[in-house]
Amino acid sequence: GLKVLTVNIDDDRKKAQEFMRRIQLDLTVLYDAGKTVAGTYELEAMPSALIIDQKGVIRHVAAGYTEKDLENIEAEIKSLLP
Repeated sequence: GLKVLTVNIDDDRKKAQEFMRRIQLDLTVLYDAGKTVAGTYELEAMPSALIIDQKGVIRHVAAGYTEKDLENIEAEIKSLLP
């Protein structure tokens, strides 16, 4: 199946939690104020999206956000699902 993990690099965890409540999304959030994940995957823009397959291979990286990014992410996810 598909698992979605969001990464928040904000120093203020409470602010991030309030944001998630306000937009009514029920996602798993990894708090990464030290930017370890961002550094590991060389993410230079936020929001960024990574699609990692079941073997741990990065299949797609989108830095920033455009409508085209959303289309590419959707296509990549569909290609990985059974």
